[in-house]
Amino acid sequence: LLTGDISGHTLLTKSLEISEIPVFFRAGSIIPRIPIEVGDTLGTAQRQYTTLVLTIYPGTTSGQTSIYEDDGKTTDYLSGKFCRTTVSYTRNNIELKLVISVPSGSGYPEFPIYRNYVIEVVNSLPVVSASVNGVSVSYSRVGGPNTWHYDGPSVTTVIETDVISTSTSVLVSVITNPVLDSTLSGVKGALSKSVLSKRNLDPTWSTPGSQVTQQAYLSTAASTGFALSYLAGSDPSAFTTTLNAFLPLFSNAVREIQNLEPPPPRALIQLWDDDRQDNCLCASEDCYNDNNYYQLLRIEGYQPSVGTPGTMPLNDYWSQDITDNYATTETNTPQGYSPAAFSNGLVYSASQPGTVPLLVFWSEERKDMLTVASDEGIQYAKQYGYKELNTTKGYVLTQQPNLKLSSSRWAYSMELLYNALN
Repeated sequence: LLTGDISGHTLLTKSLEISEIPVFFRAGSIIPRIPIEVGDTLGTAQRQYTTLVLTIYPGTTSGQTSIYEDDGKTTDYLSGKFCRTTVSYTRNNIELKLVISVPSGSGYPEFPIYRNYVIEVVNSLPVVSASVNGVSVSYSRVGGPNTWHYDGPSVTTVIETDVISTSTSVLVSVITNPVLDSTLSGVKGALSKSVLSKRNLDPTWSTPGSQVTQQAYLSTAASTGFALSYLAGSDPSAFTTTLNAFLPLFSNAVREIQNLEPPPPRALIQLWDDDRQDNCLCASEDCYNDNNYYQLLRIEGYQPSVGTPGTMPLNDYWSQDITDNYATTETNTPQGYSPAAFSNGLVYSASQPGTVPLLVFWSEERKDMLTVASDEGIQYAKQYGYKELNTTKGYVLTQQPNLKLSSSRWAYSMELLYNALN
């Protein structure tokens, strides 16, 4: 829920995904509409509405709207041939009562004799009991006449009536467990942004958990809406637990993606995987993305720009037998290894001002080749019993080049998540 100056001069600044169109509703509004099917939108103004969808937004204890209808073809409405239906509701923290009145006006021949209604209660909890004109409404996960279901991604309770005569009024009663609008405020947006953020990262396999079996926060948050849809009718207790845990889960997802912040341009990043007991030196985005489930240890140095004289490629090789990445300037594939499918940056072939040598160490215990340049990296090698192979594999800069970080999938996903609740 958003609040602002009653004069209407409040300015809101939000970042939205390109597929999103922001729409604001006054708190407590009832928004009537008709179901629209893709590919069947022409001529809807001339059709009579045999189904009406009534969406109730939170924020007040009562609301009312008026629905005007005419034949959609002629000017007979000027002589009073139209119908006006009043819809109103009252609610407290456990019950909502909705009344659809008998249409007023002189009417017109095409006005539907019967219609059914779909009532959507936004920011609601699952139904404890519901009725339409005193007839109990049952649960159905897929919906249908005289049923209710829960749409988890939009945090909305949906009541569908049977076909009802338009010559009679309709009373809909919905009882839920106690709910506070403030408790559910922002949940729908956070669910949506979790899905969009994950979708943005998935093409590069950089979504946390995409390459390992352990559960990740963002993936769990992105699937929570569908879990709520299922649990609403099958396990109310688990629904409550899942809903209460969502906002803390979302906060963890934000921190999880923050930790994926890409390294500075041209950085040589030392990665570590505990399961494989493997260090991996990455100097390219492809290498970093291919091993994004590794833990980031440190920056070993920085590489020269493409086209700099006196440089040579840094290659990466992989051994399936000992699960080892090996970064080196060697062009001949080491025995027991195979070339990586990506390039891995550049290094200087000779010492330059502001550079340090790239050194190689070996751990017999871990079966791990370790390529380092920083003082911290060399100290790490000594601490864990690596043996220096007395070979220099080029030279790297110790200071970061003065470059501006370009836009990335990471930045886009972070912006989506940040704007969900801010």
